[in-house]
Amino acid sequence: MRVKKGERVRVRFTNRLEEPTSIHWHGIRIDNAMDGVSGLTQDPVEPGGSFVYEFVAPDAGTY
Repeated sequence: MRVKKGERVRVRFTNRLEEPTSIHWHGIRIDNAMDGVSGLTQDPVEPGGSFVYEFVAPDAGTY
């Protein structure tokens, strides 16, 4: 995935695994509600469930 600084990112994640999970956008400075750390900043997405991640890319590159 390539995104330019200032572009909006919108990803609909559907969990097709057999266990709860989430997407953690490691190294990107975004709001905790979109950060995807299961059990800390977000409830995990249950099997068969979905979640829409949406944020503006704040920086060029990652940390």
